[in-house]
Amino acid sequence: MLNIDIQRTGIPIKIAGIEFFFDASLESVENYHLQYDEIIKSIEELPETENVLEDTKKALEKSFDAVLGNGAFKKLYKKVPDVIALRTVFFEVVRGIDEYTESFLQKYQNESEELLALYRDKQANFRG
Repeated sequence: MLNIDIQRTGIPIKIAGIEFFFDASLESVENYHLQYDEIIKSIEELPETENVLEDTKKALEKSFDAVLGNGAFKKLYKKVPDVIALRTVFFEVVRGIDEYTESFLQKYQNESEELLALYRDKQANFRG
């Protein structure tokens, strides 16, 4: 019997002692990149209203939850009720995710090319 365990592709992220997991599967990374501009824009370009605190919290909640899963912002805000600090942390998280996904996708592409080359060599040896 062939028994193969599967390890999820992703990044464990710990913020203020709370653990999260960024799903770095190709499907999730693609979805992340599709949402990326909207997420960043919602935090950087807050509308000027009377409720700056509430608007900032809503933007951060949408952003953290999109990246780290539903409820991520509420957990963080409960432990660290500081939107300025959490905004800074969010950009650190995004920077880390961007670096990870770039290196991961490069590694994935290299491994795929190596497997294809190995397959072609075996086919050539089999025929030849």
